[in-house]
Amino acid sequence: MALKPEYLGLLSLVILCAAIFIGFPIAFTLLAVALGVGYFALGDIDLHHLPLHSCPLLRYPPRPSTPFLPLICLASFLLPPPP
Repeated sequence: MALKPEYLGLLSLVILCAAIFIGFPIAFTLLAVALGVGYFALGDIDLHHLPLHSCPLLRYPPRPSTPFLPLICLASFLLPPPP
């Protein structure tokens, strides 16, 4: 079933308002409505690329120093600043 874009926008607004008035948290409601309406409108075209678009760091292979990053951050908070 194909809907015109303006009707799809109104449908997503109605779903969003209904979900918020029921009591779902707004952040989760926005995410669920965006993913649901996007999947309904576009189909399975670009859903498998979602992790790459949401976190650009996933595009690059990990560096050898990546496991030590939390320790480097911790050390930068614990060490005094230079004079």
